[in-house]
Amino acid sequence: FWSNEIKLIFQECNLNSLYEMNCPFELKFVVSNISEKFKNDQTIYLSTECAEKPKLRTFILFKEFYETPSYILKPLSFHQRRMTAKTRLGCLPIRLETARYSIPRLPENERFCLVCKAFNNPSQNPLFDHIETEVHFLFSCSAYRSERDDWLRKLTLPLNFDKMTVGNKLKLVLNDPSNVKPTAQFIAKAYDIRSKILN
Repeated sequence: FWSNEIKLIFQECNLNSLYEMNCPFELKFVVSNISEKFKNDQTIYLSTECAEKPKLRTFILFKEFYETPSYILKPLSFHQRRMTAKTRLGCLPIRLETARYSIPRLPENERFCLVCKAFNNPSQNPLFDHIETEVHFLFSCSAYRSERDDWLRKLTLPLNFDKMTVGNKLKLVLNDPSNVKPTAQFIAKAYDIRSKILN
């Protein structure tokens, strides 16, 4: 019966005494407690699930599961918002992602950045091999050096930014509300450059 389900919900939220009293209660207080409990449970579940997915290895470095992502709240263009979301979720169509569908399927350690090769003239430097990950795309790829320099100048960063861990760098550029818009602009611009180089 539905009453058993309600009882279980109250028990899960440590409100079983309130249920058993069988008298009126403050509805807003109870709904707020239940919502908070379920939200926390869902957050723990999602963080555990994400930690077990190899494809989300970059995502879990910066994801703050208890907060709404800043880029959702910022006035970004549709293209900027979409490219930021793809970068965050590990589905930006860069080599790490697209080479998994090649035939034969390329191992991860061979999904080299084709943009670096094209930009740096592989005939002059055939060993210019870097795996094209989101981190490489954001912080390393030489094809976007000028755009990256402009982007980093616009950000609010500590003096030791270059020495920070990759996870902390990602948190600053992808989560910090003051950095989200310039980061979205850089991602969209860099990916447009990438498309032109490869096409």
